[in-house]
Amino acid sequence: MRTRSEPEIRLSELHFRRHAVQLRPIQDLLDRYRQAEEARHHSALPSDRYYQSVLKPIEDRIQAAFPASSTERQVWEVIRREEHFEYLLSKWQRDGRALFAFSQTLLEMLGHTDVMALPVKTLRMPYDTSYVALPPGTFQPDFHPRFEIDGFYIECEVDLATSMRRPPPPDDEIVADTRKLWADPRMVEWLRSYGLAPYPDYETHLAGRLAENAEAWSEYHRFMGDPDTVLDEAADKGLDPAQKGWSPFWSIMVDFTFKPRGRGPAPLSTAELLDMPWLRFAVSFPSHRNTVAEAIEYERRHGLPIDTYYEEDSYGEDDLRHVISQPEHIDDVVRLVFNVMCYLNWPDRDQERRLNDAHAHARVARASTRKGRAAAEAHALKDGARWIEFCGYRAERSAQPGAGGALPAHWRRGHWRHHRHGKGLTETKLLWIRPTMVGGVVGAAVPTVYQTAVSVGDG
Repeated sequence: MRTRSEPEIRLSELHFRRHAVQLRPIQDLLDRYRQAEEARHHSALPSDRYYQSVLKPIEDRIQAAFPASSTERQVWEVIRREEHFEYLLSKWQRDGRALFAFSQTLLEMLGHTDVMALPVKTLRMPYDTSYVALPPGTFQPDFHPRFEIDGFYIECEVDLATSMRRPPPPDDEIVADTRKLWADPRMVEWLRSYGLAPYPDYETHLAGRLAENAEAWSEYHRFMGDPDTVLDEAADKGLDPAQKGWSPFWSIMVDFTFKPRGRGPAPLSTAELLDMPWLRFAVSFPSHRNTVAEAIEYERRHGLPIDTYYEEDSYGEDDLRHVISQPEHIDDVVRLVFNVMCYLNWPDRDQERRLNDAHAHARVARASTRKGRAAAEAHALKDGARWIEFCGYRAERSAQPGAGGALPAHWRRGHWRHHRHGKGLTETKLLWIRPTMVGGVVGAAVPTVYQTAVSVGDG
């Protein structure tokens, strides 16, 4: 048994700090291109002439910034990928800058835990958009010869159950909103031209909104009294092929991030951007009763292609590229992503919230009053420190000798299950049946891991 230090978490090495400079060499051209595209609708020139005289010269300059061997399709796939990461960055910042760091030892255990039979109904992510930092080289170490996976963004829609738990607005709020809306003659004109049901006057419009609100309150009370029945009805309605306006119970989108092997946080050239791989995964849960396996099966038959940023591309039904950009890695990706989600939902998780700047964290911890702690934290964040949720860094795992050594040491898979508890067994929580190492002699292969001080923040 031994003690070892986990890698330090340096903010500048994480994707959200590196990405901001990736498209900088061509950002002016991209801005000009977007502006020209917008202006196209107001130009007196015919569409073909406008494209040839205005848009194509900018496209040619963008293309010239990439290696000569790259195709137009490849260049614009890379640009769309990088702009998608830009969107993720801004959404991550708006949603609370959630950053989780998982220790290598914990990831190894989670990698030997089954999730395919797990019902999704009790899973939630603490933030709508999060970034999960992985020790570089620990997940899919052979994915690419020049790049290694260092984490992933996970973006979750608000699940249907959470949405239905939110009470509708009170009637007086509806009245105030409608009066304000009706005071704008442009909105009145829009309302009267909208759809097949014109609004002849304020009172008619208000009565309609109040009636809709009464129905919403009725559905809210019905859901709070019997949530499973209401969610079952929503799933049945959504699974009807004739129902077009369906929203699934829950959807998640995962984008893995890569860093060059052996490189610090330097910007990437356009040639490196072209060479950098991507790994994306998306799945929707039609019903709260779906297992992970059922959701994947549904998505492969109904989803959009996830291996491209061109949604007009399509594949035949039952294609795993509707679920993941690299189908050969789906089992490992699904285990990683859903085990991380389960762990963050597990009530007994080992999780410690720390600033990445050890000195700043110590100053916050030493503050003797709430006001003093708030001031110390505000100063640390202003100086560039960030809160990180460290998962599995304090967990202690004892080395146990194998039973007889007749077989090589190997993992016996763990799994997650829902456990009912509380009055009348009406509450549910996750239980983790941990994987265990059996056979052979384990020895130092199963170390004890302790939380160590993290690095000084680097902005």
